Amino acid sequence: MTIIPMSQKGQDLIKLYAEMADKGYNKTDGSFVPVAYADFGLSGYKQVLKPVLQQFEISTLLDYGCGGSDWNAPGFDESGQSAIEYFGLSRVAKYEPARNIDQRGVSDGVVCFDVLEHVHILDVRNVLIDIFRNAAKLAIINAACYSAVA
Repeated sequence: MTIIPMSQKGQDLIKLYAEMADKGYNKTDGSFVPVAYADFGLSGYKQVLKPVLQQFEISTLLDYGCGGSDWNAPGFDESGQSAIEYFGLSRVAKYEPARNIDQRGVSDGVVCFDVLEHVHILDVRNVLIDIFRNAAKLAIINAACYSAVA
């Protein structure tokens, strides 16, 4: 797979996010978050996502900008299932450059939640190309449209 180079400003941002993931960060209200990107960003959309993933017969998925998401952890839903079990997936690959995780490769689907707003404007086109290049059937992208608290 050809990796499209990122701009210098994009690389600098990834270094900043890596530092935040490693050391935590201060929120705009002054409080400190010791573990950055620890929440499972798409869990709030699980009821909307499940029928879409089933409709497109998605069995393999790439979580593009996964943060600290643990797809195998029990408790994703009320019955105690993991996210992989809940969505009926056979495999989830992850990509998180701030944590040196790169399992990119073509999957049935790609999910990318709350990532694009953190990408330097010069790199958005290439990131979108990368997302769609890795999606055999479906790409689901959510970009936050509110001010960051970090």
